[in-house]
Amino acid sequence: RALLVENVTAISRQIEMFGRYAAAMTLLAGVGGYIEVFLLQSLLKPEDTAVFDGARKLAQALVVLTTALTIVLLPRAAALESVAACKVYVKKALLVTAPLAALAAGGLAIAAHVVVPIFWGDRYAASIPVLHWLCLAYAFNILLNPLTLVLFPLKREGLMILLNGLSLLLSLAVGFVLIPKFGVIGAAWSALAVKVVSMSAYGAALFWILKPARNT
Repeated sequence: RALLVENVTAISRQIEMFGRYAAAMTLLAGVGGYIEVFLLQSLLKPEDTAVFDGARKLAQALVVLTTALTIVLLPRAAALESVAACKVYVKKALLVTAPLAALAAGGLAIAAHVVVPIFWGDRYAASIPVLHWLCLAYAFNILLNPLTLVLFPLKREGLMILLNGLSLLLSLAVGFVLIPKFGVIGAAWSALAVKVVSMSAYGAALFWILKPARNT
């Protein structure tokens, strides 16, 4: 009975800790998703913000897909118990998410010339090239989010918070450089650049963490 109580207490602590990190991640992701909009409002005209936000709202379909995929894979990632198992998970996740990202993001980008006029009208034609770049940026999210889950069983939650915090700061810095110079399309380039850097940073971190699995 004492062992049962001890196990339940340990599990409760893990759930509580997971909840804290999940809340921090949600907050960072929520703020990060509006960085470009905030900078556009501060640096450019309201109509520029409307053009970008129209494209961003349509690209949210890819965010919904990413969220659904994360919910499906979270229980599997949480059940991982070794570095070797995490390495296998990463490989399998990429085999699923890579073609899914190409299909979903590529499909939405191709359909942009049809989707934008239907939802926003011809006056938002300027949103089409922005949507193209955002589709590419959010494709990296489809690849990245399932990979971040493996940091929970690896007990590297702090690293996840750090990388996401740095990504937020990078969004501000890159946005301040690109948006005044290139306008709305600069905001899309900023979003893409940050996703590429984040993907590279997470990839390097996972390679370093999972490297010992080669010898197991």
